[in-house]
Amino acid sequence: LGPEVEREAANVARHVEHTDDADRKRRYFRLAGDQAAEQYAGEVAAYWFTRLVPLLDGAERGRVLLDHAEIESVSGDIHIAERNLIGAIKDLDGLDAAPAELALARVLVKQGGTGAAFDLLDDLIERTETAEAWGHLHAALDMKADVSTMLGDIERAEQVEAHHAALVAEHGSDHEVSAELKQLALLSWLRGDLATAAEKYERYYDAAAVERRLVQAAIYAADLAGLAYETGEVDAAFQWLDAAKELTTRTGDRRLRSLLLGNESSLHAQQGDAAAATECALDALEVGLDCDDPRSVLGGVAAAALLHRDPLPLLHRAVVLADAIGERSFVDELREDIDSIADGRDRTWVENEQARIDRLI
Repeated sequence: LGPEVEREAANVARHVEHTDDADRKRRYFRLAGDQAAEQYAGEVAAYWFTRLVPLLDGAERGRVLLDHAEIESVSGDIHIAERNLIGAIKDLDGLDAAPAELALARVLVKQGGTGAAFDLLDDLIERTETAEAWGHLHAALDMKADVSTMLGDIERAEQVEAHHAALVAEHGSDHEVSAELKQLALLSWLRGDLATAAEKYERYYDAAAVERRLVQAAIYAADLAGLAYETGEVDAAFQWLDAAKELTTRTGDRRLRSLLLGNESSLHAQQGDAAAATECALDALEVGLDCDDPRSVLGGVAAAALLHRDPLPLLHRAVVLADAIGERSFVDELREDIDSIADGRDRTWVENEQARIDRLI
């Protein structure tokens, strides 16, 4: 069939879905899924990939499971993503499974399984280094450094960075040798070199936008908003948050959007704009509920609580939710929120509220 029919793959797929022509189903289900994914229509892409998988086997099935999992991990069901990635790893041979293993490590981190993610990454790093599969190795080392830094394990992140830098210098392509490691930007931020960090993140953001890696561009924009805030550039922080939110609208990443709205709410509150802060906090809560993401809901509840006339009941609910999903670090942040609303009350009041938190968890 000609290019016009190729462009109408979804319509053809809907037609052949009710036929017994397996070959045409495989062709047009795949085309329809790919086209929907390119347009960030995640639910549509997931629909066609789900119907395609039973028609395939082996490596071909593994590649579709991987593509479906990447959509679910961003804007769908994280448990479906995990199941599909495990299936993809079984279907793909050897290092062809490396992208699925990396994606599974990301999913495990999102679910709080950092230990399992490190085990998976360490095994992949060992195999790819032995096989001199440098592209997969660089990606695995990057991710291990990212996760280490996220957990505050800067010593491990720097060890990974040093290992990575040595491998790039010894075995990398000209591009890889000249390119600065992504992790250096985050480490510059943590060390207080905000100007260097901002310069690097802007370069990453520009590259991701040009290459249409919009999910990654949104994350970089969010990072740049945080850097702008830390340097006192409030207007720039709002601009970067707007850029990140616009990208999440295009990609359908509701979890990141909820987080961004929570950050925007806090920023408005610090600027004394209670109306805008309340609106953003409620939007964050609505988006978090819509995507069934308890962490996003938690951020929305906490942000809304601090703007409420009587914040304590909402803060107590946030404590219970944080404890239920294992976010004990968030419980500590909520303790600080209790201190911040003391408003001249005596220390006994604060101690009683902290004791109530202890009873809630």
